[in-house]
Amino acid sequence: MLSFHDGEAFTTGACDYRFRPASPMDMTPRIMVPVKVEGVPTEAAVDTGGIYLICPPDLADLIGFDPDNRDEETQIGFRGAIIQGTLHKVSLQFEATDGDSCYLQVTALVPDSTPHHDWDGLPIFLGMYNCLEALRFAIEPGQDDESGRFHFAPAWP
Repeated sequence: MLSFHDGEAFTTGACDYRFRPASPMDMTPRIMVPVKVEGVPTEAAVDTGGIYLICPPDLADLIGFDPDNRDEETQIGFRGAIIQGTLHKVSLQFEATDGDSCYLQVTALVPDSTPHHDWDGLPIFLGMYNCLEALRFAIEPGQDDESGRFHFAPAWP
């Protein structure tokens, strides 16, 4: 695990990530990490310039989000479009292959299904605001340009 200069742990867990496009329509590789949302295993794109955990409608249906159990409705800019959706508190787990797994409560935006945006094939996106900001993390590039290590720990106890 990674440590500060004084020996205190900076991260307490790590997993492998893949460096690949997030969807068949993407040209740019992204850091894709394995996570569990509400206990459902999936792969998520790390998006340090984004907000919330963006949960595609099909995965939200699989998880069983209750539209009546939401925090609020909102709209954001996402992938060049304005999307509307509902905010939900969800459990997010980073499963460690080394060290300790990390469990967080984060805010997820579940977009309304609209004909203006095609969600097919898009993964979850882990935005910084109200999601990754609760995590200390570091990226360790791999030697093959297709994978590496994602190190993590809760940002606060």
